[in-house]
Amino acid sequence: MHRFYNRNIKLSKNVASEIIDDIIRIKGKVLVFGLGFDSELWFNANGCKDVWFIEENIKYIDMNPNIPRENVIYHKFENIDLYKSSKLQDEDLEKYPLPKGIDKIIGNGFDIIIIDGPTGCFPTSPS
Repeated sequence: MHRFYNRNIKLSKNVASEIIDDIIRIKGKVLVFGLGFDSELWFNANGCKDVWFIEENIKYIDMNPNIPRENVIYHKFENIDLYKSSKLQDEDLEKYPLPKGIDKIIGNGFDIIIIDGPTGCFPTSPS
């Protein structure tokens, strides 16, 4: 298993390994919604290239000092929650701005997107 896998990661080793295999095989651009205990795993799986994170909680940014700040986009998911987002139509999405700074890295899009945040586990959580 990858040396950055640790006991705090809630994702099973098998699933994490499959995602890492895809990251290595594709050698593409990776976007991860959420920083956490698994962030170094994703960042280092791609040789620290083209791996970007979007995070809304400064606590999780601070707990990942080995992830360069230029690879982290801080974004508050304001005025949207799980309940509201479940009712959105495609045309409604235009009302919500993209995270500031993502336009600089989006280029031709991303090859792999990992969604590990925002919280989203309660009806009033950002989503």
